[in-house]
Amino acid sequence: MYTEKDARCFKPADPSVVKILGKENIVDTCLSAGLTIKETAVILEILEGNTTDLSIARALRIAPGTVNSHLSRIFLRFGYSSRLLVALKVISEVLQKHISNY
Repeated sequence: MYTEKDARCFKPADPSVVKILGKENIVDTCLSAGLTIKETAVILEILEGNTTDLSIARALRIAPGTVNSHLSRIFLRFGYSSRLLVALKVISEVLQKHISNY
């Protein structure tokens, strides 16, 4: 389980990551990977720098337990158990799609 201590161990992605990659590109990548809209919203919040269940829950106006449930399914889908690794995977996928379009 991800803790507050873990959150202090790394600097989350700069909020400009979403601007640079494009929210639409991130959403498309997540949906193509089989994530739901709500799971995609959780990933967007992580990429915006919200690194705890509580901060994500506040941003999305849902319960922290619901965030945890979404994260559990996201981790299963991507095969990772870390928010950072999931964020890096999504960023990598978006960049690969963007580069292959050129």
